[in-house]
Amino acid sequence: MDPDANARHRRTTRAAAPTPRRSSLQLIRAWTISLLLTGAMSGCAVVAVADAAVTVVATTVKVGAKVVGAGVDVILPDDEHEDE
Repeated sequence: MDPDANARHRRTTRAAAPTPRRSSLQLIRAWTISLLLTGAMSGCAVVAVADAAVTVVATTVKVGAKVVGAGVDVILPDDEHEDE
């Protein structure tokens, strides 16, 4: 292998650019925004779960009331008297 080829290769390749460092203010801002967004999304999840729980309870009460009403109608006769 040509010894000059290795030297030419070193001159033509570039070193990787250093990664830019963030200032502490930028880091604090990024963490604050991340925490606020996370809190907002978890708040939406809590509302969705609470809404689902209320819907389940309301449906259960409605079905229970219909069953009890039907049972009362079967057991108790109507107050209407038929005149024949």
